[in-house]
Amino acid sequence: MRVATAVFLPDDDVLLALVTKDATEFRRLDGSTGLTLESIAVPLGSVSAPNYCRIREMKMSGTDAIYVIGSCLPGALARLSLAPLRVDWTRAVDPEASTGFHALRADTSGAYVLDGIGATSVLRKFAALDGTEAWSVERPEPRLQALHFDIDGDLIARLAATSPGPVQGVVEKFSSASGASLWAYADSGSISSLAISTDAILAAGTDPAPSSAETSRGFLARIARTDGAGVWRMEMPAQASGDTAISGLAVRGQDVMAIGTNCRPDPDIENCLATLWHANAQKGTPIHSAPLRVGSAVLAHAEIEDGETTLVGAIEWGENGQQLRLRSYRNTDGEVLRESVHPAALINLPGQAADRLELLRTGDGHVAALFGRSPRGIAWASDSRLMKIDSVSGLLLWERALLDRLQGQTDINPTA
Repeated sequence: MRVATAVFLPDDDVLLALVTKDATEFRRLDGSTGLTLESIAVPLGSVSAPNYCRIREMKMSGTDAIYVIGSCLPGALARLSLAPLRVDWTRAVDPEASTGFHALRADTSGAYVLDGIGATSVLRKFAALDGTEAWSVERPEPRLQALHFDIDGDLIARLAATSPGPVQGVVEKFSSASGASLWAYADSGSISSLAISTDAILAAGTDPAPSSAETSRGFLARIARTDGAGVWRMEMPAQASGDTAISGLAVRGQDVMAIGTNCRPDPDIENCLATLWHANAQKGTPIHSAPLRVGSAVLAHAEIEDGETTLVGAIEWGENGQQLRLRSYRNTDGEVLRESVHPAALINLPGQAADRLELLRTGDGHVAALFGRSPRGIAWASDSRLMKIDSVSGLLLWERALLDRLQGQTDINPTA
């Protein structure tokens, strides 16, 4: 059994998507205790290669609708409703042509997904009522990779080139009503992250290395929201090399901030860093960068929250085995505001490190950490854990360990 993804509902309950050998299971957990309130199973049915299938994303729409995309569903897109938990409809891709839905956004009018047809990427909208396709837009090159909403409710898409050339990254705005292209911004570097503010779009990415003897460098760019024109573009400090994955952007007043993590897989090397870069949002001039040491981690995830603080989580090795470290930093000076450490051994895969980590904010303002590991080629035989942690005291409120049932072990629910 593998926890694929999770969302926190408006009432602070948790909806988990899990993959077993025969089905995709959706469970609603009580946000206060982690106990299962209800669950439904969707048989894998005609899903090809179930060992390798994935649930990619879940998105909440309104207060009672949830959209899910992934190859572990007989239809690659599904709409779920709450109270009671049920599947309203599913929509499938063309198995002979499509590479599958790989990005999702949703509003009250329906779901927006990215599809692949051969060498062409496709943006599609499906109506909320019955899942009929409302419109589609094709992009042969560069390819569509990620979706965001702007304050107008329109779509901001991130695109990437698949071959060398003068344009490697593109940001394009589409009308959510019709799919019409409203503007496009092109860049010579590859774009990995976007942040949307009320009057601008911020892009972070990496410029290619000028030569084999030089390293690639990160960049930040500001794009006008109204017409897609480039306002400014700045090269980031040397620490923002291609080895640093930009995981988040945020805008606070006149400041724009980017957060990136750089971890080596060797647990004996204590060099896992989260680095925070500041720049002036209007002019693009650097303010400062601050390395935030995570610890002897093998995996880290960092998110800028309200612009004032950065939340960093890391899976690391301690004296008693694998552990989860959470830190909250003040962005102005990098001071650690709160820190907590929690045992994080994978019961079903002893001695093995987690290969994925996601941090979530719960409806009541606490922190949830979802992490685990899947053996190569056996997606449904894995070990995953979900923890809910008090954001002020750092105390563990509850945890849920989900184990592979095929080896005679069952879903367990320790609480704290």
